[in-house]
Amino acid sequence: MKKIFSAICLVAFLASGIFSFAACVPSTSQIDEFGNKLDKADSYEMDVTMSVSMIGPVNYILKVDGNKAYTSALLDEPEKYLLYSNGSLLTYTQYNGSWYTDISHIYNQENVSMFSDERFKMVFDGNNYEYSKDEKAFVKKDEILLNFDDLIFTSMKLKLENNKCVITGNATYSGIATYVVIEFKNLGKTTVVLPV
Repeated sequence: MKKIFSAICLVAFLASGIFSFAACVPSTSQIDEFGNKLDKADSYEMDVTMSVSMIGPVNYILKVDGNKAYTSALLDEPEKYLLYSNGSLLTYTQYNGSWYTDISHIYNQENVSMFSDERFKMVFDGNNYEYSKDEKAFVKKDEILLNFDDLIFTSMKLKLENNKCVITGNATYSGIATYVVIEFKNLGKTTVVLPV
């Protein structure tokens, strides 16, 4: 009788250990949850660093604050501020120390890529990832072709921590291989002040 009772206790102990271990593995639903937070946030910041062998590191910052946005200079593009209002997109661009304004008629704010939530759908879809204990991060599944703002990722790791997300990986941009770091942060806390 003691042997049977001991065997039952051992099986119960092992089963509880397996369930406890399984519960420690982060769920890919956390990725979906972050994507929903980003979607609902009225403001956020996205910092991008690309390491390109031919030209070195390239940094880019995007800040979105409701109907306003800021983009840092990138390669031959100057820094810009954008304001979407009443079907018009005002673009403020600095040339030789002075700010110039250009007006475009756009009837839907979602047609402006930096205001569009669609651009993040694939990145923050938990079905595209699995958790790697070795990497201590969510890793893009090999069979998934992930295209984000013309960056085509061949490998990608995604880490979530304290209301921010850091994505690292190898990608190609216009056929050029690059290592990319993207950080989403300051959800609901980012402000954009338009130039005077």
